[in-house]
Amino acid sequence: MSLFHFTETLDVSRGTINDDLKKLANQLEDYSLKLSYSRLKAKKVRLSMLLCY
Repeated sequence: MSLFHFTETLDVSRGTINDDLKKLANQLEDYSLKLSYSRLKAKKVRLSMLLCY
């Protein structure tokens, strides 16, 4: 999903979306998950597992 879709669907600002994504990313680290997004790629969000050995 792009940042535009989040802002339009949820009717909030880009800043709110960015802040919430940062908070979510921090919370997911507790479960060895990583949330990544790129401004260069239209704010596409990707969730991946971190491999811990």
